Amino acid sequence: MHESADDPRIKELIDAILRTATGDFRTFLEPSSRRDGIDAIIVGFNAMSARLSELYGRLDEQVVRRTAQLESAGEQLRILAYSDPLTGLANRAELGRHLDSQLAEVSRGEPASALFVLDLDSFKLINDTHGHHLGDLVLQEITTRLRRIVRDTDVAARLGGDEFALLVHLDSSDAPGFAARLLAELNQPMVLESIVINPGVSIGYAQADASLDAEQWMQQADTAMYEAKRSKTDKVQRFAQHMLVERVTKSRLIADLRSAVRTEEIYADYLPIVDLETSRVLAYKARARWDHPEKGLIPPEIFVPLAKQSGLLPAVRHRMVRNSLDDFSSWRRSGEISADCRLHLNINHIALREDAFAAQLGEELAALQMPAANLVLEVTEGHFISEDGAELRTMRKLRELGIQVYLDKFGAGYSSFGYLARLPLGGIKLDKSLTNGIETDRVKHEVLRAIVAMADALALDCIAVAVRTDQQAQALRALGVGTAQGYHVGASAKRASLPPERG
Repeated sequence: MHESADDPRIKELIDAILRTATGDFRTFLEPSSRRDGIDAIIVGFNAMSARLSELYGRLDEQVVRRTAQLESAGEQLRILAYSDPLTGLANRAELGRHLDSQLAEVSRGEPASALFVLDLDSFKLINDTHGHHLGDLVLQEITTRLRRIVRDTDVAARLGGDEFALLVHLDSSDAPGFAARLLAELNQPMVLESIVINPGVSIGYAQADASLDAEQWMQQADTAMYEAKRSKTDKVQRFAQHMLVERVTKSRLIADLRSAVRTEEIYADYLPIVDLETSRVLAYKARARWDHPEKGLIPPEIFVPLAKQSGLLPAVRHRMVRNSLDDFSSWRRSGEISADCRLHLNINHIALREDAFAAQLGEELAALQMPAANLVLEVTEGHFISEDGAELRTMRKLRELGIQVYLDKFGAGYSSFGYLARLPLGGIKLDKSLTNGIETDRVKHEVLRAIVAMADALALDCIAVAVRTDQQAQALRALGVGTAQGYHVGASAKRASLPPERG
């Protein structure tokens, strides 16, 4: 029996297919009792509809699950974008949002806040001595202490490295007391993995002001923090306008220094080192000088720290080494100094950590045909030299080349005779504090006698500095110090001019 096109089941089937195409899988057609071809199609449609309903149900579940996963991932990304991964504190970007919000509130006359910026004083030393793992533990312990101090309405942030910030809702009259409590809390010793750590902290703060934007507010607190960092005693500083002026001046000076290292503004002058018995010049000490085109001579006590802070110290050092070697080589060739006259150069301990430093210095000496024995490098005693680190390896390489290393300012830093004996040194230069008053100070007299005896036992040269009077020179000779540097024994010579005395 053939199915008729007028069979109502066909219209029902077409309608059901159209509804299914729109996503409605609830349609179910009841087969007739005829059990013919149309019924077979109806049964197949019902099976297909049930299967599609099941598949789309699973798809809906997956969509819901994936949506939840995406929302969770988005929340994690938001957390990562606005928090510090090590400490869980807000990061700089999140703090900036809060600063903007707080300044907007202040402009509407709402209560003000104070922004505190703090920096650990000894964090680099902790990392260098105990490793970065312990350094991370220190940062996490600082975080724990900050969370104990701040309230839920305040914001604690890590700005990067060992620098943190607190945005605290309090009046200006309460800020000094809060800063004092903060300093006391953070200066408590830490015991981490059985090691006692005292990182020290410097704190600067600034009050909210509707005339500021977030960046300016942060700059004020940061400037105050650097003032605290410079101070040996006042480790909490409130921002004052003169601090910003000084910071701007310092920034301009750094910019000028960046240009100066490429010009003749940075040069060396030379101070003679003489035999106290014969007054014969044995060596010259090269000293860095900066002849600023507008400010005149800027002392190294000012520009060398700036060079360190700005990363320009290697460039200053390279210019000094190159210029002084050129000068000295020229004097040797012209016979203006004796063949055994030596050049003394100060280097920062950072240079000793550079693997290529010794080799590069050897190449420069070879290019100038200057014997390595004529060069002495002075490194300040106040910088600890580890017994198994890069500094010691470089010192050994320098000795192999024939270049001597002297410990400068001996008596002002570690002053350990055992420490001295373990280093490959050629000599020591006494700190000026030992020379000052040596002619009358009995205690200094005996201390210096012991140092000279120790230097003799270790076969080290011993040079006195800052010798300004005949009485000092006589007292030093009596103690066995045969070599000295200072304006009493010879004035400095500028740039590449002739030395003040022939060797």
